[in-house]
Amino acid sequence: MLGSFPRVDMRVKLIKSFGFIGTGTMSKWFAERLSGEGYITRLCGRTTTLRPEMMIPNIDVLVICVPISVTAATISRYAPLLKNGQALIILAGEAETTLQTALDATGSGVEVMFVHNLWGPQAATMKDKNATVTRTPKSGAFCSEFEAFLFKYGAEINHDDPRRHDLMMGVGQKLPTAVSVAMAKTLADNAIDCDALGRHSTLTSQYGVLAMARVHNQNPRTYAEILASGGDGRKIVRDFAANMATVIALAEDGDIEGIENMITENSRYLGERFLKHRMKQAKAVDALLSDGAMKGEG
Repeated sequence: MLGSFPRVDMRVKLIKSFGFIGTGTMSKWFAERLSGEGYITRLCGRTTTLRPEMMIPNIDVLVICVPISVTAATISRYAPLLKNGQALIILAGEAETTLQTALDATGSGVEVMFVHNLWGPQAATMKDKNATVTRTPKSGAFCSEFEAFLFKYGAEINHDDPRRHDLMMGVGQKLPTAVSVAMAKTLADNAIDCDALGRHSTLTSQYGVLAMARVHNQNPRTYAEILASGGDGRKIVRDFAANMATVIALAEDGDIEGIENMITENSRYLGERFLKHRMKQAKAVDALLSDGAMKGEG
């Protein structure tokens, strides 16, 4: 029956081909899944025989998926080659600068949209993974078809304006990365034996250890790019550092009431509904971390 499968896209496909600038693992991840949908996909990069100048005239949609630090420069160089009737989709982690660059570099008939997939190439699927989509006045049918592709495979799509996206990525990416890097450096500075962490951890402190391990078990360049990227997300890390300095000062002054008042005010701001829901999730994680089989270092 129609409607029984809400994530089956029944619209006629308008796009025939995608071309990626960037041959990294994330480009390959998307290209493989788009190929499975019947689209022609091409990839080019610094080391490929196929050059962007050769590829762009023969595709419907150009996808730029390169490190954050060179995204704007790549857009400036290659987006002007797009003609009316083509589309540019930017897969990146910083929106405001890259989108403005894209809008300035493309003609009035070129579609433009920004997508930030909040998962890495190790993910088997995009089901239930978060994706931020920022549409522009130039986002048309091709952009909608790519968004429908994300939706069909289960991505949880959030629509943000560029500035809001960059601010929230300060919370979702910059801050936990900064804390994880600083934590690992602190362990090294104090010659802390990592094997001893599990024996001296509370259930709460293990969350930070897990985040630290994730960051340091993946490509360090990726996280360096996240931390160094521009946008309003930098404000989140600066504000955190200022608040951390306040907490340290209260603690070293022995001001228990001051710390208690700060925690109480924070809890009031976070709200009972949020705290109860996250505590329910935390208890589920606690049960897993308390499993004897999960405590080994194998």
